[in-house]
Amino acid sequence: MSQEIRVRFAPSPTGPFHIGGARSALFNWLLARKLGGKMVLRIEDTDRKRSTPESEENIKNALKWLGLDWDEGVDVGGSYGPYRQMERLDIYKKYTDRLLAEGKAYYCYCTPEELEEERQGLLKDGKMPRYMGKSDGIPTYNYAVVIDDSLMHVTHVIRAEEHLSNTPRQLLVYDALGFEKPVFGHISLILGTDHTKMSKRHGATSLDAYRQKGYIPAGLNNFLALLGWAPSGEKEIFTMEEAIREFSLERVAKNPAVFDFKKLDWINGQHIRKMTAEAFWELAVPFMEEAGYMTGSEEGAQLEWLKRVAATAQTQVDYGAQIPEKVAMYFSDDFAFENEDAAAVLREETAPVVMKALLEELKALPELNRDTVKATFKKVQKANKLKGQQVYMPVRVALTGNQHGPELAEMIPLFGLERTEKRILQSLEKAGIAL
Repeated sequence: MSQEIRVRFAPSPTGPFHIGGARSALFNWLLARKLGGKMVLRIEDTDRKRSTPESEENIKNALKWLGLDWDEGVDVGGSYGPYRQMERLDIYKKYTDRLLAEGKAYYCYCTPEELEEERQGLLKDGKMPRYMGKSDGIPTYNYAVVIDDSLMHVTHVIRAEEHLSNTPRQLLVYDALGFEKPVFGHISLILGTDHTKMSKRHGATSLDAYRQKGYIPAGLNNFLALLGWAPSGEKEIFTMEEAIREFSLERVAKNPAVFDFKKLDWINGQHIRKMTAEAFWELAVPFMEEAGYMTGSEEGAQLEWLKRVAATAQTQVDYGAQIPEKVAMYFSDDFAFENEDAAAVLREETAPVVMKALLEELKALPELNRDTVKATFKKVQKANKLKGQQVYMPVRVALTGNQHGPELAEMIPLFGLERTEKRILQSLEKAGIAL
């Protein structure tokens, strides 16, 4: 066996690519990158009824989106191909013939009908269908995977705990073929927050569903890395480069990992805060278009205004699909108070004084921008000898109906003077107050 570290990710293209597969791919990728080794992508497509080219493309696209590149395998090539099992049938046959010649294997003369009857009988008894001596020319999983891993010089087999029961069978095949055994490592199960097996209700949907909802690769990779592995310190937010430096199999936990949506959202949100303005805009565009806030053909001042509007959501969202809700106020002046407490803020004695003074000052400004609006708020506060909350809170409620949100100095220039006045007067009227 080569001294170079070689790992493989070998999915079956039988459906959408899920979180569990993404985590296995990530752990293999991190180990290869940490130790300067090679990552092999092999497609195990011997389930002819369920395997599809579309599923294979889905897997490859998901890995590329996550940034998990491979050094050898499908689409890339390499010295130990082919990298699809159905293209390796002649290789398996060569070793089968050898085992038969050595008396270590035997022929099966069962008909397909007999095998299917036996399979249905096991299912009826509540038992898992298993190999009972069948043969259709396609190698069984535990046989083919041993030949593939050995001929591809895989040194470390890192996979999910579900494969633990396959390992003893595969070791027997290694012995029968006289192959050197790799190092085996199994990653713990992923459980839901109720500590039951992960299912759709816990979030076991396809990786593409997370992408479509606006999660980003940096956030998902960070979250997936922490599902069964822990860095040496207390740090929970890290880049892929930092994860590579920290990663080791010794720190992979034996206990099941818990898939916590709240933690995923928090981690993803932290990475969204670190995005460049341009990257966040690219994330926002499809959601803004879907909400009908833009067509994609905008240019000039209108495009710049949209970019500034979207930017106000960057510190407020945990994933892209939340963006339209956070920027909705810029596209409609029809809004309500979030609750009675918000409306009550406008009925405080100083609120009308603040509104009148603010509007007068804003109208006198030569230009409405972040700095001039900030200075105006300070001027109103100082002139009326008020606390900051007595100025900022009523204005926020009058402008948005909410007691929390983006910075007012960002919002007002985006609304413009005319809409700012309209929204304030509208809110005061709803609260039964006249300036």
